[in-house]
Amino acid sequence: MAVTKPGAIPVLADSDIRTWNMKVEEIEAKITPKTKAIMIVHLYGLPVEMDQILAPAKKYNLKIIEDAAEMHGQIYRGKPCGSFGDISVFSFYPNKHITTGEGGMVVTDDEELAERCRMLRNLCFKKDVRYVHDEISGNYRFTNLQAAVGLAQLERLDEFVERKRAMGKYYTE
Repeated sequence: MAVTKPGAIPVLADSDIRTWNMKVEEIEAKITPKTKAIMIVHLYGLPVEMDQILAPAKKYNLKIIEDAAEMHGQIYRGKPCGSFGDISVFSFYPNKHITTGEGGMVVTDDEELAERCRMLRNLCFKKDVRYVHDEISGNYRFTNLQAAVGLAQLERLDEFVERKRAMGKYYTE
């Protein structure tokens, strides 16, 4: 929905049967002059091979959109998942390591993107003129209660990740 709603056309890569993540070796062949970004989705706590994403993104000057919804507390080659994208998202749905009942979080180092996200999350209110809307958006604001629940769980993230790893090890055995 995030891709098609604004009118973009997704180009899909197949899934790796071992990890269910995208087959990164297919990416470069799918890049065309119309390509604007590579959107990666880490699945089931298994990171996408980011080295094989970063190289073509740099070569073709493409943005990286990173879906780290299932990657709270996970690391790829010493760097936290969710820190590779020009913009990255995390989910707080009930089945995630950290939950607030619903909702999520967008992270970026790009101040212009951050400001755009702030505007879109809040009915497209302008920073200086509160009730003037040049665009249509929704109310995606987090409540203080959700934030408090999320912060309390964040303090226990290492414990939650360890429990999930133990469960994964049990399933594997």
